[in-house]
Amino acid sequence: MSMPPPAYRIPKLAACCGFALALLLASSCMSLGERKNLANGYTELGNSFAEQKKWDKAGLAWSRALELDARQGIAGFNLMRALVEAKKYDEANARARAILKSDPENAMVLSMYAYSLYKSGENDKAAEIYEKVCLLNAQDALSLFNLAVLYEAAGKNEKAILKLRELVQLDPANQNARFRFGLLLLEQSDKASATLSEETLSEALINIELYLGAQPDSMPARVALARIHEKSGAFAKAIEAWVLVSQKAPADSLGWFNLARLRLVIAGDSANGLTDLKKALEMGFKDEAAINKLLASESLAAREEVLQLLADNKDAQEKALADKALEKKIDGD
Repeated sequence: MSMPPPAYRIPKLAACCGFALALLLASSCMSLGERKNLANGYTELGNSFAEQKKWDKAGLAWSRALELDARQGIAGFNLMRALVEAKKYDEANARARAILKSDPENAMVLSMYAYSLYKSGENDKAAEIYEKVCLLNAQDALSLFNLAVLYEAAGKNEKAILKLRELVQLDPANQNARFRFGLLLLEQSDKASATLSEETLSEALINIELYLGAQPDSMPARVALARIHEKSGAFAKAIEAWVLVSQKAPADSLGWFNLARLRLVIAGDSANGLTDLKKALEMGFKDEAAINKLLASESLAAREEVLQLLADNKDAQEKALADKALEKKIDGD
């Protein structure tokens, strides 16, 4: 979920100057105008502390502003943000509820309240609160995106997908929404029926390809594209996609392993598959479950060579550990 709007500033007033502020602080009896000016000064002081990420000091300044002038709405909102940044979620939530009693449609406060709940792990409640924000800002792209993020955090992926679909239709240039939409569709395809899965994967493919058109260097999107092709049964395209992943991220052991797996199990390409597997092991691939699944494949090509490669790699690792232990012992002596 994106951070709610930053601290709002107010124009600096003459009464905020240090000399005048000191005089007002020294005064035991201030007029309403003086109290308002001093409150404005504390609000501005809190904003300055916020810019420096000094949230405790910012919170104290905004608290003082509210003591002097309870109508300092900006200070009230900013104080909530300071409390959230300081991880004082219960205090932030209590202040939000107090404000919302008299102003239930305050979108800024509702947004910060939802953000506080999200940060404290209350995702269901955060989504429920943020639904009200979206009702107040029905055509606001950021509000729709934040609600989708909250739905996803709460495990309500179907609702998140609906909001993201709505968002990419409202704002086709929103690449963050398009990428998240594609990923959720990919995950959702595991739970769908065969027919729905095909439709879901097709929609995921469209959105990931559009995203890559705008962000061609995105490795997570490249990986997603390879996964979509594989799940769709387009194995040649999946291999091409994993080749590109391995070229762009040569230290990614998982990319090399997935390429080896497809070549050895699906394509029957022993030579390149063994080369890819060796590269994956050299890059530190150690997922035993994935390796065992590979070995369990009846269509695994070059099985003996694969077993020998794995055995050689295990021997090399054990030797490296022994050498390291010996070196440490010598250094200790």
